[in-house]
Amino acid sequence: MPPVQELIPKSAGIFQFGNCVGLECRVTEDPQDGLRIMTTFRNGRAVAEARAIESRNVQSADYAGSYTSVELQKTFRLSWGPKGLVAEKFLGDTDLRLIPLESDLFGLECGLIKFERGTSGAITDFKLMAKDVDTCFGSKFVKVSSD
Repeated sequence: MPPVQELIPKSAGIFQFGNCVGLECRVTEDPQDGLRIMTTFRNGRAVAEARAIESRNVQSADYAGSYTSVELQKTFRLSWGPKGLVAEKFLGDTDLRLIPLESDLFGLECGLIKFERGTSGAITDFKLMAKDVDTCFGSKFVKVSSD
């Protein structure tokens, strides 16, 4: 298994890879389609680039709805809008855009969200993996309604 590198924030949208001097990544938004681009730089020169999966490949109705966390004793709402799936006032006062990474896996500013499906194929819950929650199991949010 490859080693895990911590991304250390240097400034808004710029991160250093662990203790690797001269190796950083920059996260930007494409002005044409609004998708995020992560570019890796070595000694100031771009060496790799990854673009987010386009939101139109995601079935919004599957994910939209209200989810509750027994652990946090709060209910949060996910909705679909012009910029894709959004977590409304999620763990703070601002809406967070969820970036599709692969089937049922989304990235957001504070970590990752992995949706789970029941035997019927419908979304039943999601787990949040972030630096402040248990990274093995995540914090579970159960779907209580579809919007």
